[in-house]
Amino acid sequence: MAVCLKIRQYLLVLLLISSTIESFADTKELKEYFAYFTLPSTILTLAPFIMTNQASQNEPNSDEKIVINAKSDAYFYIASDSNYRTPYLEKALNMLKDKYPNTTDIELVKAIISY
Repeated sequence: MAVCLKIRQYLLVLLLISSTIESFADTKELKEYFAYFTLPSTILTLAPFIMTNQASQNEPNSDEKIVINAKSDAYFYIASDSNYRTPYLEKALNMLKDKYPNTTDIELVKAIISY
């Protein structure tokens, strides 16, 4: 995440420098040089790294995956008056009980539903 932020800051600085140089450049050739080489080439070079980093940030971690998998089962648990338990729900409840030991199953199931 820090790398992606640094790259974005770098691109913003390049954009500002490029537009500033472009506006102060006297000749048409100088403007074309900076417009062609500075910003577009940098964006083309760094874009794959930015997109890859953003895609990996959007992936849920293993704990989130467990909760997501148990969400539909949590609705059935509530509807069945706490009788419906599946392996996904059990795994999520056990994981959450380790993190929040003073909560009841029904509170944890409600938290899973609201996630």
